[in-house]
Formats: sequence, structure tokens, C-alpha cells
Amino acid sequence: MNKLNVIVAALALCMSGAAFAGVKEETTESCSKETYTPSCNNNVGKFCSTSKVEGAAEGATTVWTLTCGANETCTNTDGSIDCRVGEGCVSAESYCDENDPKLGHRCKDGAFIDWNCSRAGEVCQVGIKEDGTPSPGWLSCIAGDDGGGSTGGCTNADSYCDENDPKLGHRCKDGVFIDWNCSKAGEICQVGIKEDGTPSPGWLSCIAGDDGGGSTGGCTNADSYCDATDPKLGHRCKDGAFIDWNCSKAGEICQAGFKEDGTPAAGWLLCVAGDDTAPPTPGPSTCTEANYCSADGKISYNCANGSLVPTPCIGDKSCKMDGSTATCVASIGDGNGGNKDEGKKDDTGCSATGAGFLAGWLGLALLPALRRRQR
Repeated sequence: MNKLNVIVAALALCMSGAAFAGVKEETTESCSKETYTPSCNNNVGKFCSTSKVEGAAEGATTVWTLTCGANETCTNTDGSIDCRVGEGCVSAESYCDENDPKLGHRCKDGAFIDWNCSRAGEVCQVGIKEDGTPSPGWLSCIAGDDGGGSTGGCTNADSYCDENDPKLGHRCKDGVFIDWNCSKAGEICQVGIKEDGTPSPGWLSCIAGDDGGGSTGGCTNADSYCDATDPKLGHRCKDGAFIDWNCSKAGEICQAGFKEDGTPAAGWLLCVAGDDTAPPTPGPSTCTEANYCSADGKISYNCANGSLVPTPCIGDKSCKMDGSTATCVASIGDGNGGNKDEGKKDDTGCSATGAGFLAGWLGLALLPALRRRQR
């Protein structure tokens, strides 16, 4: 705000007879809310707040100055800088009523106005924002005994899973607990973790697990993954077991671990534009273990995105090492449980593979001479 705008605003307020509530201006001085000490000096207050300067980084903080009017006094209430109008109040002095649990008294323009929590089972709380950070005079509604028959003894963060029934949760709504169930077989209640793996107190979700009905739930949604050999194929965990999940359109490939908006989400499968004829791009080589096949040969483990990803070998396929890569391949039986062509030799004692390679090499070497003879 430039000086001319300040003067015009001040004149307009004086002409209208309104109380002058001070002028806030932002400086270019950076600060930290944790270390900066708000202060009042000669009717000018200084405090640290989120920057609004054009081009500033999101979340950047700068020092602000508050210049109080001639009939105002700069106040510092527990770090909250404000201008007191005469004998009036400041925002930090807002409070909840002692006699009515739903009623608050908010200071606006130097005077208190009534502020109510309208929903059943809600009561007034002062001094704490919704994210739990302290803020003098901040009014909010939380679950509680509003004196109207709703005891409101809980908040959303108090929701929990039942100790005796693995499928049952108890969710707090409007200050009271209601039953919340996982209806699918092989699902159980989980509390405190969102679908993307981030912690959240009281968050209820259904994950694969032993629900006591015979389904052990060997995997969870977060275990879903893209196939290491087929770029269009994904393996999604449903009801505790993996099912195939395909990208059907041309030019689409499977991507795991990110939602549509780009936020990370463990096991989230998407179809994104890509070369569906090429093998998947390997992730960074940061695995501490080498690729390998399981002892029973039914699962291959290959490094992808820094961890060993399991790929079940379906049907009659079994895991074989192809160099350093574990691959699921179909077995061709010879009647004795072995591979029919593996290690087979011809009558000369040379392997069939070696003989074929030698014949091909000789053919290429003699080709120029045969062409000259044809001329």
C-alpha cells in the first residue's frame, strides 16, 4: 500500500466518522514465527506473518508493521499485535461464555459481538486453531456437552477400531460414537492411517486382513504393483489377493504409487501415456539385495524403484534366472520333470545351440564370396 492510498483511506474513515483501526504494511524483511518476538513501540506494532508479496515463495514469512491511529493504543496480548480503540477490546480478547457452552464473544472493531456454535453436540473453544496451533482469542466449535441432551464426549480423532470384532469400527460423529463396518470378506478395520499411508488420528479405513471368516487377506491395497515384464499390466490387491489390472488403450502403460493429481499413494495404479511396446523402465538401482526366485519357484523378485517387487508366477509358470533378472517362464516337460531341450546335444557331442550358432557364423563369413561367384 503506497502513502497516497493510506492518506485517502484515512480521510475516508475520518469523513465517515468510523473508528480508525490502524494500518498494516508489509516489509521485505524475512522472519521466522518461531524466533521473532512481536512488539509494540511508540504506537507501532511489529509481528511476523505469512508473506503476501507478489512472487514470494509459498509459506514465506515477512515482518509486518501495524500503525495505530491517534485514538488507538498498540497492544501485545500473548504475541497477538492489535490496536485497542479507546476502552474497547482487541481480537485476542475474544472468549467463550461461562454460562452457555455454545456461545462465544468475539471482538470486532473494538466491541464484542455474539458468536454461536449452531450444531447439536458442539461447544465453543477459545485459543486453539483447527490444526491444533495456539492462537489467542481464536474461537472454534468442537464436540462437547452442549447442555441440550447430546453429551458430545468425543471428537473425530477419538474414532477407533473394536477390540473384539476386527471388521467393526466406532466413528465419532456430532460428538457421539456410531458403528462403522468393513463389509467385504477379508477386510478388517484400521485406525490412524489414510489410504495414501499418511498418519491421521481417528481415520478409519478397511484393509485386507484376517476377518475371522476364513479369509486371511495376504495383501493390502498398498501392495498393488505394475508388472516388471509387461508395461500395460498391473497387479491389484483385492480382498487380500492379487488380480490382474490392465491398461487397454494403445500408448498407455501402468504406473504405480501416484494419484491423478501427482500426489504419492502407495499401491495406487494408473494408466499413463508411454511406450507400451517397450519393457518398463527400471527404477534406481538402490536395492540392497540381488534379484532372486523364491525357494518354491512360484515368485520372482526384481529391483524396481529401490525395492524388490514380488511377481507371482501364474499357472504352470515357474521362476527362472535370466542373467540377473528373475523371470516367470512356462515349463516344457520331457516326461522326467526337466526341460525337454535343456542341455540336449547332437550326435557329434556339440550342443544344438552351439552348432546353430557356428553354422550361422560360417554362413555370414562365406556370403561375400558367394555373391562374387554369382556375378
